[in-house]
Amino acid sequence: MAAALSTLAPVAAQRNLDAILSPLKVLHRHDGYISFHAGPNLRLIGALRPHELDDMFPALLEQLTRDAYYSINGLRGKWRNAKLVGHINACWVDVDYHDAADPQQAVRMGLLNIHAMIAYGVLPQPSMIVNSGRGFWLFWCLCDDSAPGRSLPAAPNSRALWIRLGRKIAGIAHSAGLPVDDAAYSIERLTRLPESINSKSGTRVAYTINFDHDGRPIEYSMRELAHRLNVPETLSAFVPPPLAVPSRQVAPAYADRKSSRQSSGWRALHEQRLSDLETLMELRGGWFREGCRNYATILFHIFTFSGPDHAARVSQFARERCWPSLEPAEIRGALKFKHRRIRDYKIGLWLGITPEEAQHLKGGEQYLAPMIHASTRAAAAKLRRESIQEMCRVAVPTLKQIAERLCRETGSRPSLMTIRADLRLLGVLNPRRHHQQTPNLPLVILPPKSRGGRETHICLKL
Repeated sequence: MAAALSTLAPVAAQRNLDAILSPLKVLHRHDGYISFHAGPNLRLIGALRPHELDDMFPALLEQLTRDAYYSINGLRGKWRNAKLVGHINACWVDVDYHDAADPQQAVRMGLLNIHAMIAYGVLPQPSMIVNSGRGFWLFWCLCDDSAPGRSLPAAPNSRALWIRLGRKIAGIAHSAGLPVDDAAYSIERLTRLPESINSKSGTRVAYTINFDHDGRPIEYSMRELAHRLNVPETLSAFVPPPLAVPSRQVAPAYADRKSSRQSSGWRALHEQRLSDLETLMELRGGWFREGCRNYATILFHIFTFSGPDHAARVSQFARERCWPSLEPAEIRGALKFKHRRIRDYKIGLWLGITPEEAQHLKGGEQYLAPMIHASTRAAAAKLRRESIQEMCRVAVPTLKQIAERLCRETGSRPSLMTIRADLRLLGVLNPRRHHQQTPNLPLVILPPKSRGGRETHICLKL
């Protein structure tokens, strides 16, 4: 009897391993990395490619028995990061009943509701259904339009449509009264590993794979899924192209400039920024939410300031591309904005552009300047003044020479006015008033003298 049990143990272990690996192989078909995490802090256990699962995954299995997770989309590297997502494997929805009195009963009722929506054609048949303990997940596996059976590359256009598809599915589930976790929809998202234990509910995570008539797991192209969910593949442009107009009408802000070359430069810059605004809107699902919708309307007003129907276009943008829509008073306030010259870092600050979004914009990291340098501004000023003080020990260079040396040595590009202010704070005489060969002699600070009720310090060169 003992011998019979010993022969059946490897079979049971192999069956358990197959139940774990089968859903992973359904999702991950491209040669990208799958990251595995465990514990309340989602500690990284390891990262494997799909062809390494059979040989190397059993070595990680002991650390992935309880509260274990893996990455849904394929990664280009071994670390879970939105920048490293190379392939989009699925759309999903996460329904969570953590506040229910009886989560298991709520999960059963929610799945019955889902099956009813599938039967009536409201939702397409999912590729996998996951019972995670206190809720459930639905996955719709995606494949490339040009190569069925292959994962979808994470290009900017596919990312934008993927976000719209996910929000459409979440909206359908919301309308059915299901508690959808909206925060679960991020491209670097993790989900629970099959056959692992959810410590919050004490249950084991169970996966159910749905197959088509040919016996293969159900998969969709992004175009097919968009057609079934009635989601537009591309969003309409902000400004329709002019018809039967020989040349584009020049904005008053451009016409007032001194040269046509400068005017064309500003026009090209605004067209580039308008393109970035469109891309950013698509990456965020087709609209701007509270916190940046007023700024987005102002920027749209700046970048498209031309034509007699300009106010109507801005109003249409504020109604259709902002959620919730702007009030008429807010639209009038945006149209009153007169400032035309605005820097990239100001745009990034207004719209809250993240590093993941910046990599898809033509302006790139120019929009991230405030978030990168704001916290280190005081330290950068201290380092710059120490460098200037070192330059002026023997002879005082000119402001232009100091700027060039700072650019070469520290990589910073301060203005001449900033350098002049630093020299004043350091007590160094203005090099524009003295020869470069004049030695930097010490300064004598006389006692303060009252002038008009204010105390001033007078510095004399010995």
